[in-house]
Amino acid sequence: MTFVDPTTIHNPATSTIAPASWGDTVNDDLNFLGRDKPYAKIYHNIDQVPVNVTNAWSPLAMNSEAYDNQGMHSNVTNNSRLTCPIGGIYMFGWAIEYLTFNEGNINRNIGAVFINGGATEFAVQQHMLPISAGSNRMRLSGSTFHRFSATHYMELNFYTTQTSLGFGSSVLYADKCTLWAMWVAV
Repeated sequence: MTFVDPTTIHNPATSTIAPASWGDTVNDDLNFLGRDKPYAKIYHNIDQVPVNVTNAWSPLAMNSEAYDNQGMHSNVTNNSRLTCPIGGIYMFGWAIEYLTFNEGNINRNIGAVFINGGATEFAVQQHMLPISAGSNRMRLSGSTFHRFSATHYMELNFYTTQTSLGFGSSVLYADKCTLWAMWVAV
């Protein structure tokens, strides 16, 4: 369901009685604005290690949905994405919780949302970890607003300079890596 301008059905300035289709459109619009706005929250239900090596952006797999009322997420195709079913302004946010291993040097870990696979990052947060031995559980998060066209998508990415675990990545905790979005305005 999308928002339809009621004046495309009936213009009250003509002083004629509004047709039933005008009332139906107004009712549908109120339902859309009140409860049918697209929204979704996705996450990964098991621990994961980003697929790319150190010093590269890695989109995070999201294999589960907390909610998705308009099919913004697919577990079959591009499960790292939330795709906007209609154009408008969306509020979106994300969180990544991970175990980091300090290796005796400064490690840099960054989370960011990319739009349509582009190079522009949105809602970026990073940690520069101090020089010390041991491991720490860390959390990155961010949120912002952005205007999307229908079929545009957002994707949560992780970047690390760590070389722990033998292949250059942090352990990302199950149910703690999430991406969510909600349509807020035309």
